[in-house]
Amino acid sequence: MLVSGAVSAVGTWLILPVLKRHVMDMPNARSNHKEPVPRGGGIAMISAALIGLIAAGIPLSVVAAAVLLVAVSFADDMRDMPVGVRLLAQVVAVSLAVHTLPGRIFPAVPQMLEWVIVAPAWIWFINLTNFMDGIDGISAMQAIMIAAGIWLLHRLSPCMSPELALEAGVMAAAALGFYLFNRSPAKIFLGDVGSIPLGFLMGYLLLSLAAQGYLLSALILPAYYLSDATLTLARRLLRGQKVWQAHSEHAYQQAARRGLTHSQVVARITWLNLVLIALAMCAALSMMAGVLSLIAAYGLTFWLIRYFTHAVAP
Repeated sequence: MLVSGAVSAVGTWLILPVLKRHVMDMPNARSNHKEPVPRGGGIAMISAALIGLIAAGIPLSVVAAAVLLVAVSFADDMRDMPVGVRLLAQVVAVSLAVHTLPGRIFPAVPQMLEWVIVAPAWIWFINLTNFMDGIDGISAMQAIMIAAGIWLLHRLSPCMSPELALEAGVMAAAALGFYLFNRSPAKIFLGDVGSIPLGFLMGYLLLSLAAQGYLLSALILPAYYLSDATLTLARRLLRGQKVWQAHSEHAYQQAARRGLTHSQVVARITWLNLVLIALAMCAALSMMAGVLSLIAAYGLTFWLIRYFTHAVAP
């Protein structure tokens, strides 16, 4: 884990001057930053994560799928790729990896039907991670918190596989190495080459958690990203807007535009995530505790989203 964090941090530091010369994110009307910032730094974080995950024993088909997403997303960062090409790459990646999950999530239904349910959810998680990466430090910190939550669940529930806990630790360390440069004021952005594979790998961890019998915990840990992204998508669909087009309508983006700094927004989401980790651990105790924890998790999440949409600077 420590090696993954160090490789991520050093790799990001080394690639920063290269990206400054070739891949700059220029501010526009939707941007939440005012100065040009190099993007694509996520390639160092993902590379470090994959090295650690291979050492941890993650299936090679998952690694191959992540590498495919890195390649397509890097091309997209360099010049915009058609939506269909990006979506096809995600479908192929998920198809390569969905059969590697360590167990059944819905044992009452046929295996093929489970894959039909899981694959679109995984693709949505990949894209919502990309959509939600809109202010300094938010996605790196989200990955740290989710991965740390999975690692802590292993300490509470020894029946969870130690391999999953190790994989989560690797992801947390790699994300932390990148966060050192991505926290506000960001010196570098993830870019699609970072956010798309990050969503894929975090989706794998959460689905693996669910497949080991912790479905409610797997739904609780990513509650903020799931809720903000899904509610925003639903509103845009109801208004007849093109949901694949870039925008700045997420609750956290509204908060940043209404007066909260990037650090303040991320800090509030982080505090929520700490509570979500505690609730995810409670959910592992019993079915009743799980249901109550799930209700509490999404109740608190919706409260924060509502707060963000009315936020003003203190």
